[in-house]
Amino acid sequence: MELATFFVLFLITYYTYYIIDMLIHKSKRDVEQKKHNTLETLRAIPAKTLEEQKKFLDIKYPKRKKKKKKFKLTWKLVGVILYTMILYILIFNAYEYLFLKFKIELKLWQAVIFVILFPLGLNIILNKFNLSKSDIGVFLRGSRIKKDK
Repeated sequence: MELATFFVLFLITYYTYYIIDMLIHKSKRDVEQKKHNTLETLRAIPAKTLEEQKKFLDIKYPKRKKKKKKFKLTWKLVGVILYTMILYILIFNAYEYLFLKFKIELKLWQAVIFVILFPLGLNIILNKFNLSKSDIGVFLRGSRIKKDK
């Protein structure tokens, strides 16, 4: 396989893991939907007050709480890390098998086009469920799909 094909596989694996994680964990999905709705409400306000700007930034970029406790490695954390690693490996191997089975070899220019268009299409689909990936939402500020209210 070429390097461009591996790059596309990594990208697809990353976004597939996000979708699977949102499907499995309802609490994470509810938090993301609430955050998305709040941010959309604040984005719709043309002239924000200072408090609204602070609220927007606090929601968009939450600050890490200062912890005075030392880090403790627990078995729960080890389990979460192993679960994440195993899921990433399984998803990547499934996509790699499909690419090899159907003999999909991408050239660099095809990979670049895919890397640009795939996240845009994915975010349009996620917006229909009030979920959006914040790292690709930056590209869609002007072309966002508005829902009828």
